[in-house]
Amino acid sequence: MTKESPNPKASPPLAPQAKPGQPDAEETLAAHLARAKVLLERDDFTGALQHLERVLETNPGHAHAQRLHEEAESELLFLCSSKLGNLQARPSLLMSNEEMAWLNPDQRTGYVLSLVDGLSSYEQILAFSGLPMIEGLRILVRLAQDKVIG
Repeated sequence: MTKESPNPKASPPLAPQAKPGQPDAEETLAAHLARAKVLLERDDFTGALQHLERVLETNPGHAHAQRLHEEAESELLFLCSSKLGNLQARPSLLMSNEEMAWLNPDQRTGYVLSLVDGLSSYEQILAFSGLPMIEGLRILVRLAQDKVIG
């Protein structure tokens, strides 16, 4: 029995071939985009952002996905900001150090919490944190809702 040698004249496929029964990349992008639109209609901005980020990871120049991403992010920023109220307000800690020891925050939450000094505004804390605005706002909202800061 002899092995066949590969045909040197055969050219490799230009795009990865989808396995039978699996959608190709275009179908997957279209599915993420369609799901994001449905989630936006339902005001699930976080879910929509997740699907849109998948589209933009694969196709960063996708103009429609970029517009929808900006829309979802803007709405989410507005919602989070409105939960905090005035971003010029200066939050302070509402818990003692002993109570905070039981919180066991992740690194980012702990870092944002370390910036709450009663002198810095929410806006300043967000700027100092260096986190994406959405992430910083989510952390501050969660801390305020949990009555850790106020």
